[in-house]
Amino acid sequence: MKYSLSCPPPCSYKINVDAQNDDEGIDKIMEKAKEHAKETHPDMPPMSDAQMKEMVRSNMQKAA
Repeated sequence: MKYSLSCPPPCSYKINVDAQNDDEGIDKIMEKAKEHAKETHPDMPPMSDAQMKEMVRSNMQKAA
């Protein structure tokens, strides 16, 4: 399955991953999102893993 998450505007960077299930999709998106935030949004306040997981879970989209 394909999962994606878009960074909120004005950035709108899109993270796409392939995963077997929602939990794997969330973990893969979180890994890429952390890299993106560090490189592109260094001034953004840090999120806990729990906060980030909830944000990813509620905003990711999936396609078969």
